Amino acid sequence: MKLQRFIASFLNTALVLVNIVLLLIEMPLLGEMIVNVPLPEGRRKKVLFGLITFACFFFIIPWIINIVFWFQEEASVPTRIFNKFVK
Repeated sequence: MKLQRFIASFLNTALVLVNIVLLLIEMPLLGEMIVNVPLPEGRRKKVLFGLITFACFFFIIPWIINIVFWFQEEASVPTRIFNKFVK
């Protein structure tokens, strides 16, 4: 399981207000700082990735799918969506 990715996602979701402030002052997000999980470069890409992640974690089905992907050592749903449409 990608435990570091899980911890980073959990921290970023739980502490969304702190991450918004960090994003505005162009500092790395909490999950990225604590667990050293890379995120996209640039404010626009980080905001887009954060919105996709927030939308996915707002519902229970993507949470379950993400847990399955993490056990299989694969990228999460938000990462897949972001990489498909943005990169």
